[in-house]
Amino acid sequence: MTKTMEKILTNKFMYLAFFVVGYLGWFFKVSQATTILLCFFVMLILIFCDDPKGIFMIILPIQSFTWGIQQDSDYIYYGIAIGLGGIGVLYYLIKQIFIKKMPVTKGKMFWGFVCITIACMLGGSIYHFSIMPKFSIFGLCFLMYFIYFFTINFAKNMKEFMRTCFVACAIFIVIQIFTMHMQTGDFFKAILSKSVVWVGGQHINSAALYVVLGALSMFWLAYEKKKYDYLYCLGGVALIVATYFTYGRIALFAGVIFAFVCILIIFIKSNHKAIFLIAFAVILGSVAIFAALRWDRFVYLISAYIKIGFGGNGREVLWPWCFERFLREPFFGIGFFTYNDPVPTIALDNVVFAHNTILQFLTSTGIIGCALVGYFYFWKYRILFNDFKKFDLFTLLISLFFALVGMVDPNVTMDMFVIMIWIMLIALAESINKDIEETEQKEKTENSVSENKLKKRKKRHGVIEVPEENIEIIEKNNSE
Repeated sequence: MTKTMEKILTNKFMYLAFFVVGYLGWFFKVSQATTILLCFFVMLILIFCDDPKGIFMIILPIQSFTWGIQQDSDYIYYGIAIGLGGIGVLYYLIKQIFIKKMPVTKGKMFWGFVCITIACMLGGSIYHFSIMPKFSIFGLCFLMYFIYFFTINFAKNMKEFMRTCFVACAIFIVIQIFTMHMQTGDFFKAILSKSVVWVGGQHINSAALYVVLGALSMFWLAYEKKKYDYLYCLGGVALIVATYFTYGRIALFAGVIFAFVCILIIFIKSNHKAIFLIAFAVILGSVAIFAALRWDRFVYLISAYIKIGFGGNGREVLWPWCFERFLREPFFGIGFFTYNDPVPTIALDNVVFAHNTILQFLTSTGIIGCALVGYFYFWKYRILFNDFKKFDLFTLLISLFFALVGMVDPNVTMDMFVIMIWIMLIALAESINKDIEETEQKEKTENSVSENKLKKRKKRHGVIEVPEENIEIIEKNNSE
């Protein structure tokens, strides 16, 4: 029974079913019920599977398939969903740690998570202390560590799985975006204007990050699957193009830069350079033909981003406001929520979205908080850059992409479903290095055992081993 259930729940078609169920629930606006169903499957995975990584196929995209909290009764639905997941987590931890006595590690990032949690909890304590925001902030920090802890201790073969998960998330988000454009009644008009602001329960910038992440994962696959590297590259380019229609400007611009770097690396190492050149010549030729035939549309596509604005989109007002609040409360900041002090340019005007990682922590946690948060980031990048020759290049590129976008966009700092991604990337980096170290140690042990066996065999057959320095002396004497 257990083995059968595990086989069913880890089947790739079951993962596809999760996305289809989520999409249909979102499309027909019954996402509350489908969220409960998906979290029921999270519970089943944790109960029947030794390797729990399948839960990420549900957790990572689930916010895209909800419509947020629309009415008070929604809290009941989502409370039930969280409860089902919680039961599964509790069962899994008891089974693995207390029954199977599986050794676990708290991970290299443990004290980093402790520091960032303390920083976020202390933030705004003098400005305005309120217990409920503290609970939500602690819950978010705990969730980050929980995902990290789960990944480094229990998940296996995460690299290939994460790539698959990221590509699947990107494809389904693109399908959602195009569905929303079609629902407007005038697909082409909608697709050429910034008409999509939310995808399910998350902001369009988060959706854009996911799509670019899928593109970078395609390039990651191309780098390792050399036989069809050009096909994976074309898939990555297609997702980068699709990112344009999210109108997530920062994610798109950073994605284009990183895509260019990835394609260049892949092209240099590829055995299919001629196919690469032909494929990209066809793409550029198609663009040129489109520009020649529909110059007005081509110009509109290029100018759309200019019309949206390359300016600060309110940052020129928001950033001075944040810095002024930091100067007002320099030691502990004003926290992540304000009271009777609306945040300019922010729709949820009681939430501090600084659109800049450094300014975010300065404003929300002050100098003391930033010192603690700095310890977290120190360990984060130490893990990512440590032993670079052993490290996966494309995991590092994806991590740097998120860091760059986070400097000017709020999502990497504040959106819990985007935070999950780079926490998993840190865990993956640590796991890769751990696996490599264990493999090297195993090889050393095996070599040592082999050498000892050889020495014993020689001794048993009367073979006398002469030290190298003595061999040199003997050879020198013989020559003389």
